[in-house]
Amino acid sequence: MNLIFYLLAIVMLQSAASRKEHYPPTSQTSSKGGATGTRAQLPEAAAPIYRFDAEDTQNRTASVEGERDSKSSTDLWLVGLTGGLFLVGLAQAGLFWWQLWLIRASLKDAQKAAEAATTGAEAAKEAAEATRASVDKMQEIAERQLRAYVGVETGGGVNQDFEKRTFFELDPILTNSGQTPAYKLHHIARLAILPFPLPFAFNFPLPPVYDEHSLGVIGAGKQYKIFALAERMYSQEEIDELATLEKRLFIYGIVHYTDVFGWERTTKFCYYVLGDPGQGTWILSSQHNEST
Repeated sequence: MNLIFYLLAIVMLQSAASRKEHYPPTSQTSSKGGATGTRAQLPEAAAPIYRFDAEDTQNRTASVEGERDSKSSTDLWLVGLTGGLFLVGLAQAGLFWWQLWLIRASLKDAQKAAEAATTGAEAAKEAAEATRASVDKMQEIAERQLRAYVGVETGGGVNQDFEKRTFFELDPILTNSGQTPAYKLHHIARLAILPFPLPFAFNFPLPPVYDEHSLGVIGAGKQYKIFALAERMYSQEEIDELATLEKRLFIYGIVHYTDVFGWERTTKFCYYVLGDPGQGTWILSSQHNEST
């Protein structure tokens, strides 16, 4: 735009200069009495008289015609310049709109690229999450397959004997059926004559565990025999109640251990015995049999 203004200023200056050149100088009287134009100096008392000659007329006519031709030429030149400037403006406007179209097209392409990048990032995130979930699932499956599983199986027992002063005794067997050892193993068990069936949500009280309680290890596929003694000598009347099916000799307890992956595990167990503890049948109770 500054270039257009500069061009217009130059044209206006050239036009003014051309007009000034075609105006003839005005005739004046010399101060020494010499006439430089057609006007003769007369005495002061006489009326001014003007003389026109053919040469002056021709000069004036040529000056007017030259001025008219110069003005027409200048006007044509201005018209051409204005038309050229108009074409230049149109070209600049077209260039501007073309650049604007290119910018818009590039913005659309950039937006599409950004959307594609966002979609790719979301897909990558979903793939990473799926991979992580798959790894976690595989690790969980591996832990389930390889961890230690300590269960409690039936064993032998000893009947109460008044003469020998022996208490009821039951000897369950701890078995690790997993593929890795069970560490830091310890157990608590209790043997008692209890009502049958057991009351709903029976508390299953257990003796306290002391800090000096011994810890052990059971290897994969190995067994470990434990035993539980009755807390006291039962009377003959209490023993006779076992035959009425209103009482049963129960053994219950809990086993604590840590698997190879560092998880702490527990196994709760509860059996009751039909018949002689040494030769009778052990049956799982409906309560207190669960594991983690």
